[in-house]
Amino acid sequence: MVPGVQSVRRATWVLLLTIPSLAFGQGWWGTAPRGFDPQTVIEVSGTAFDVQLEPRRAPASLRLHAGLEVFTVVLCPPWYLAELHADLRNGDAVRVEGSKMMDASGHLHLMAARMKNERTGSVLQFRDPDGKPRWLLGPGQPAK
Repeated sequence: MVPGVQSVRRATWVLLLTIPSLAFGQGWWGTAPRGFDPQTVIEVSGTAFDVQLEPRRAPASLRLHAGLEVFTVVLCPPWYLAELHADLRNGDAVRVEGSKMMDASGHLHLMAARMKNERTGSVLQFRDPDGKPRWLLGPGQPAK
């Protein structure tokens, strides 16, 4: 095998393995909208259902029934939710602050920045005021 070809193949594999992990870290999953836009932040209250705390190859999420609207709320990577010791269940009344957007199919999404669970009183912080994911700070790092 030509030495240059082996280097190109190795670089290609590194790139292919790195891009999905970078996308995951920034919150670009599946058919969900791209990224977090601080200009579209809203606060919504409602009832959580279809809570998915340990999905495979996707962020933790839930569906939120808020009046006449239903949002898919994208929370964070499941490991970060576990690090926060989140206690979230179907039927919980929650208040979510996040970036509102639509996916390509016209479904409402909310990329969560903060969420208060009225049942437990806990407030979970997922993003800083600029929308940067707190899980990128690294394990055990305090949120600013």
